[in-house]
Order: sequence, then structure tokens, then C-alpha cells
Amino acid sequence: MRAAAIQTSPILYEVAANTDRLLALAEEAFRGGAQLVVAPEMATSGYCFHDRADAARVVEPIPGPTTERFAKLCHRHGGVLVLGLAEEDPASHAYYNAMAAIGAQGVLGKYRKIHGFVSEPRWATDGDLGPVVVETPVGRVGLLDCMDVEYMEMTRMLQALGADVIAFSANWPTAPLPSPIWWVRARETGIPLVAANRIGEERGVRFSGGSAIFGSDGALLAQLQTGEGVISAEIGAKSRRSPLPAAESLLPLSLSPYLYDPHEIFRLYGRDVLPEGTVTEVHALPFHGHVRDLERAIGARGGLILLPEFALGDPGEPPLGDADIAEIARICAARGIAIAAGGWQETGDGPASVLLLVAPDGLLLRRVRPASSQLPSPDPSVVDWGGMRIGLLFGGELEPPEPAHLAALAGADVLLVADSGHERASVPHPDAEEHKARGGDEHFFLPKARAMT
Repeated sequence: MRAAAIQTSPILYEVAANTDRLLALAEEAFRGGAQLVVAPEMATSGYCFHDRADAARVVEPIPGPTTERFAKLCHRHGGVLVLGLAEEDPASHAYYNAMAAIGAQGVLGKYRKIHGFVSEPRWATDGDLGPVVVETPVGRVGLLDCMDVEYMEMTRMLQALGADVIAFSANWPTAPLPSPIWWVRARETGIPLVAANRIGEERGVRFSGGSAIFGSDGALLAQLQTGEGVISAEIGAKSRRSPLPAAESLLPLSLSPYLYDPHEIFRLYGRDVLPEGTVTEVHALPFHGHVRDLERAIGARGGLILLPEFALGDPGEPPLGDADIAEIARICAARGIAIAAGGWQETGDGPASVLLLVAPDGLLLRRVRPASSQLPSPDPSVVDWGGMRIGLLFGGELEPPEPAHLAALAGADVLLVADSGHERASVPHPDAEEHKARGGDEHFFLPKARAMT
């Protein structure tokens, strides 16, 4: 299927003129062979409303007069268009930042934005339709609206609902663009993502453009950095790179402790469970060898020392034993440090990779690689040491979004990720080198982008 994204600069309140311009750009996209066209968030009206009375000048029902104009265009070309606009519910008169998926016969489905940005609570009610995937003649289209992309559970739910492609409408003001967060959401779900962002300045806010189309493997298929226009690309079938975890492991993701000061929410009702916090050194050391060589390799380094998976022995070499752990604890005690390192051990199912976190008092945490490192444990692996809370992950657990987020929700201050070199823990964007050669920085980097969310 060929998909297209429209990048435009709407004028605040000018619904008719903005719609005319969108229709012309959508016509261009359809004539260029696009079957699915995505327009930006609030593309018909502009975005920066002071309050509900201000937004009242532009809201309209869905279906309504604007969606009818686009339906006629879709009818002529046999395509589907996804559009962001300000909606008024005819029954409740509530206002929503909404998206409509439009086909030849009219509105096929709509979505109301769930995660409002800082200005939207002044005029828009939180979305009440949940995540939405719309059945269309060109496939199952998942709808995603700007700030929603910051929440990985949104795209995971669209994946669970069977989306073939994600239509992402945005009014995104920050650089660098295309945003690495957009790329992460395509990569972790294995679903192509069509990102349509606006440009221009409105009430002192400058919107950045950078509209892009990402393939199911995260490849950057097309982009438009600046100016109005249309981009398009062929998007292949979805590939389930990251299997969905068991439903019960996702339940903590429905909680929202980040809305409050963590020292308040974790200590509620007198339960003191969060460390005070500290500043410490963290060293990632590419060591592979015997425990007897470890002290010399660490040298004068202090704080937290992270070694790779299998740093202390591959299967076929002696497994990690109690004597090894005691020696690591001795090193930690002598230097006042903690060491996270990987080795292997025998289990009922045969040899298994194991990660250890050892401190002066001995073993703090032991993790055995899950049957599939792509699936998170319902219980995040975190432990307190030295005034901080530490999370411990295998390299392959960076590919799916849940493990790191579960550790964050459990109050982790730092994540130590021990990788074997085969898990591609530090996953760059497929086109990162080309992007860098064109003068861009290396911002398509999975751990870095994850840290932003």
C-alpha cells in the first residue's frame, strides 16, 4: 500500500481556507498513487486556543460539514484520509481534540485524544473512546494523536487491536525531527507509522515539521523536514518484531504514579519504600574473563560497575558458583562499589544466562533470562543500594517497551542493561549513518529515545 503524509501550516480559526489547502494537498497525494493519506492534528482550525470560548469558534460535529468535503474527495479516488480536527459532541456539547478516518461513504471511525498536551485541558475533554483501530478498504488503521505517542501502551494497544498501519497526526514543536519517539513506536510494534506534522508559528509556538513515514522495521521511508507538501512511500505488511506480553504483566502500566512527586506517592501512609537518592558514578566495562581478573580490570573505578551478559563465563565454561559471588562481594567491600555482571548457570531446562547484582554485603539480585527475553516479567527486577533504586535488564529486553517502563514505575533511578553483543541492545535507526552524513545528529538510538519517554 502507498501511504502519504501532508505537512501544512494552518491559520488559526480559518477553517474554510485551511480545508481548501488540505483538499488540494490530499488531491496531490491521491493522484500520486496514495491509498491512505494522513493530515496533521487540528489541521482545519489551528491549535493554540486560550479556552473553551476560544475553541467554540471552530468546533464541529464528526460527521459534519468538513468531513463531508473530504468524503467527496475520497469517493473520487477510492482512498482513505485521516484528519485531525476540533470536535463538538452534539449530545453533551463537550469539545474534543479528535481524529476522523474518512472514506468514500463518509466517516469510517473517529478517535478522541486521550493524553492532552499542556494547553488542551483549557478547552478539550479527555478522550472517552479508548484506543481506536478503524476497518477501512485499505486495511486496519490505528489512530494516534500527537502526545499519545509519548505513551508506549497506546501503540501496544493498537497492536493488540490488530492495526496494520498507524496514522499519527501531530502538532509537534520540538526538534530534532523526525522525532526518535515516533521511530521507536514503529520499531517496537512492527507496524508502519505515517506521521503528519504541521509547520508554522501560532501565538508564539513554532511547529517543527519533519513529517515522516516509517516501515514495519523502523526504516525511515520518507521525510519532509520543512515547508508545506506531501511525502509518500510504499509500506509493507506488518511484522510482529516484538510479541505482546501476557495481559497481567501490563496491568501496572495502567497506573500513573508519575503524576505526583515520587517521594510523596511511594511513601504514602508512612510506608518509606523509596531511597533518598544520591549521585554516583556508573561505568560500563567491556570485560570477559575470570572472576580472578576482575579486580585488576575495574582499576580505580567507583560507584556502579556494569559488565556484559556472559562477562564471567559462557556456557561450556564453569558456571557461576557461590565462591565466585563471594569473591565479587569481597571486591565490592574493598572498594565500596556494586557490580552487575552476567554469567550462566544450570537450570531444569538446561544452561541459562544469569545476571547478578553484587554489593559489599553480598548478592542483591539474581535474574535468570526469561524463556523469551522479549517478554517482560510481571515483577520488575529492582533493588535498593547506596541511596538509589537499580533496575537490571538483559539486552534483548530493550526491544519491547514494557520491561524498562515497569522498572520505572517501580521507582528505578537507573537501569543497568547487560548485553551479550548479540541482542542489539543499542539499536540504531537503519538510516542513522545516512542521516548523520547529511548533517543530522545521531538521535535515532533506541536507549536514548526510550529515556525520553
